[in-house]
Amino acid sequence: MIIKDNRFPQILLLGNGIVRGEKGKSWCNLLDSFAVRPGENADDLLLPMPLRAVYLTNDSINVKLRENKEDFFGELNDPEIRSRLKELLSLGFDDILTTNYSYELEMAVKDKEKLSDNIIKSFSKNIIPGKRAEAKYLLSTCNIVPNADALYRIWHIHGEARKPDSMILGHYYYAFLLKRIMEYLDLRADDYRALNKGEVFKVKSWVDDFILGDVYILGFGMDFSEFDLWWLLNRKKREKADHGNVWFYTPISSEEDERKRERERNELLKILDVNVVEVMKITESKMWNTYYSEAISHIREMMQHNKTLRT
Repeated sequence: MIIKDNRFPQILLLGNGIVRGEKGKSWCNLLDSFAVRPGENADDLLLPMPLRAVYLTNDSINVKLRENKEDFFGELNDPEIRSRLKELLSLGFDDILTTNYSYELEMAVKDKEKLSDNIIKSFSKNIIPGKRAEAKYLLSTCNIVPNADALYRIWHIHGEARKPDSMILGHYYYAFLLKRIMEYLDLRADDYRALNKGEVFKVKSWVDDFILGDVYILGFGMDFSEFDLWWLLNRKKREKADHGNVWFYTPISSEEDERKRERERNELLKILDVNVVEVMKITESKMWNTYYSEAISHIREMMQHNKTLRT
């Protein structure tokens, strides 16, 4: 993808919330399924989420991911989730980033309930010519998924289920990922500066998308343990080259304690120049479909506005 003429890429950052549904497994459910500490449940722990995986597996998370990788592939047999994802795909994002290890997005593009390891492998490409798909720390490797209408570039920024060694879990691996991101941005410094001179810029990583694009964050809670993404928000704010904005979509909780945490998070996001969009108050599970429909409608309006503004 090329950036020129002050046109910022339109980027979706999608979390797990949108693909769970009312009956879907939560991340805590998955952790509990391969925990080795009897009587302890992920939901009851006070640790940051990435460290719960380390704790519950006695620091054998890599082994457990390899043994249980198929549990992370996901499936797309819920009609509401399928409809949501197809509506999102129709908006015309330049790139789609996801923190999910699972493949519901790829399934939505192919209109399948499941996809095999071999089919997913056929999508995997390093976008730098001559480079092989990365085995871990997937900075320049994405899944390029075709359908009858278009090609979709889907980036699993925290790794993907087919490659257990790429899955980022625990602060040890988050720190390595952040180190790679920082090294990448150092190498790209001259290219970023060239943007201010009107030169053509070629995206070589999802990191470029995040720093330079208009980013719409949906179905993702921006938990404070996701310190690579919080660092990137800081870095985007400080970028001197002309770049896009960030919109964070969030429901309003009906629980007082949760609202306090949301307020602190949202205020911190605003300090980092993020547009916080509180869509609606959620009081019951049946309202999630309405929430996502309203959020997607707002994203559509913002994308149309941004494309018009810069043409």
